[in-house]
Amino acid sequence: MHLNADYTYNNYNLATIRNASRSSILNGSLAGTYEVIKNLKLVADVGVATNDDKKSSIMPAFGLVDALYSLNKNVDLSAGLKVGLTKPETDLTGTFGATFKF
Repeated sequence: MHLNADYTYNNYNLATIRNASRSSILNGSLAGTYEVIKNLKLVADVGVATNDDKKSSIMPAFGLVDALYSLNKNVDLSAGLKVGLTKPETDLTGTFGATFKF
């Protein structure tokens, strides 16, 4: 299991953006990992964030399913799908990544 929480502060230069957007954004997610076979893991993640639009009180929330393959001890490859659970979040996103460990 993995728990993530973070805080982002945006210092907007343009008054129009500053007046329409929240400066302080909180994010949080909870993920679980399951090893299917050696070097292949499935990851499930759910998360939520503060909406940066001051006019909306609906928090963007998502669910994500990812496959993580360890090519060797220094390289991981991943691919998955992220689904929006609330209106402000993007409906469907494909994710691809590489992690290099050194």
